Amino acid sequence: MLKAYVVRYKSREKLEVGTVDVEFATCPYAWETRQAAENACSELESLSCMKIEINGRSHVCGGFRVEEWEDGKFAVFCEIA
Repeated sequence: MLKAYVVRYKSREKLEVGTVDVEFATCPYAWETRQAAENACSELESLSCMKIEINGRSHVCGGFRVEEWEDGKFAVFCEIA
């Protein structure tokens, strides 16, 4: 399984309210606290459907989790088959 790490996410404004842009990478972004990373997971899980494309194949994202990445830093990811 490939881990897709969340680097950042942001809600769109004005006419595109409800649309969230999520950037993934193979190297994680480090949240400063476990609580901040868990909050990000909750926000991402609340989205109705999130799809990403990798190597021409579409994948539905879900099951976001937190892992301790380095000394006191936390990453958010989902696994992609």
